[in-house]
Amino acid sequence: MREMNQNSRVVTTDNNHMYSNRERIDAILGLIIVFIKDEFSEATLPSSPDTE
Repeated sequence: MREMNQNSRVVTTDNNHMYSNRERIDAILGLIIVFIKDEFSEATLPSSPDTE
């Protein structure tokens, strides 16, 4: 897919099947799988009062 100028990266919330098989998906489809928390979380953002 990367060669066809399509998506090269997929962000997922599935940390079980899709994320655990990310190397295999990259090898077969050429897609980089990233977990949403790794991609969009920032340590500098304040915590929500509900999660403290």
